[in-house]
Amino acid sequence: MVAQRYSVHVSPAGNRALHKVTAPALRRFGDDVFDAFQSVLMAPTDFIGTTIETLFYAASRRPRSRSGGLCNLSNAALRLPVPAHCCAPGAPRPTTAGRLACLTVLRRITEPTAAALASGLEKLDEDHTVFVFDLGGGTFDVTVMRIKAHCLEMVATNGDHRLGGQDWDDVIVNWVAEEFDRQHGENPLLDLQSYQDLQSRALAAKIQLSSRDRTTIVHSHNGQSVKIELTSNDFEKMTKPLGEKSKAVGEIGIREGTVGWATGDKGSTVGG
Repeated sequence: MVAQRYSVHVSPAGNRALHKVTAPALRRFGDDVFDAFQSVLMAPTDFIGTTIETLFYAASRRPRSRSGGLCNLSNAALRLPVPAHCCAPGAPRPTTAGRLACLTVLRRITEPTAAALASGLEKLDEDHTVFVFDLGGGTFDVTVMRIKAHCLEMVATNGDHRLGGQDWDDVIVNWVAEEFDRQHGENPLLDLQSYQDLQSRALAAKIQLSSRDRTTIVHSHNGQSVKIELTSNDFEKMTKPLGEKSKAVGEIGIREGTVGWATGDKGSTVGG
């Protein structure tokens, strides 16, 4: 969120692309370096800082909707959502990333809190206990919140910064690659362009299975191709270990909040 009533709005396709780019860095926020692009090592703070700076530059070049001219973000400030658990070694690093983008970080808020605010949960007239399940592209958070007198209180949180939607994508990627290798005797993941193309197709297939019971994946590499049908039932079976892992993480967070499933009266599922 940008000060001066300006916000950076990203299209759904752009948001998916942004998650795809930043997910590896968010997973490695506690590390000194990570593999940004095929053995190109960068500090996660530098990578995220550059991404934030690029977004704000794009926003500064965007015409104002009413008065015309360009948005003036010269004195912009940032409220930066971070993963709720955001492992202790990396806890100060989101703020550092914002400062590297030459922005004033007013406040760091957790992503589940940001989701609750975006959903307007703090405006509810009655008190509630809310479970927020935030399965993002690269990280997973589960948070127990209490809403009382229009205030949000984080009671407990748990998460896994190495678990996210990317893992579901990778299941499809590896499944298609194995079938390609079986049919043609060649691993398509060894070629960078082929690997990136298959990642995009896997993401598209996952999204399609959210509203369909089956989808078809076609992947071509080096003059050869495969065409495979994937059903939602098969995808659920293939990713069952990931679902069980996320369920275990969520149950730990609920126990730490000294509440049970029956205690919560609202739930919020967010993520990418």
